Amino acid sequence: MCAPEWVVSQHSLYKWTKEQQLPPGQHKEQLSQMEELRRLKAELKGVSEERDILKEAALNPRPRSLPSYPDPGKVRVYPASRKFP
Repeated sequence: MCAPEWVVSQHSLYKWTKEQQLPPGQHKEQLSQMEELRRLKAELKGVSEERDILKEAALNPRPRSLPSYPDPGKVRVYPASRKFP
């Protein structure tokens, strides 16, 4: 019977060896820094998208259409004591 072949990426090997070289306290600190970096990158992406949308709106202003309101003659006003149909 042959042993199964394990395929491990080069990145995983690098990550594991780097983790083993750090002191235990520093490893936890590095993980929290990596998590913060991931969160900040996601926030930056969102802010960049917002900026691009605003920049596009400033370069290409379009007239805003007003909301349509019903004809004043067709609006019904009910007394507060009466229930709506």
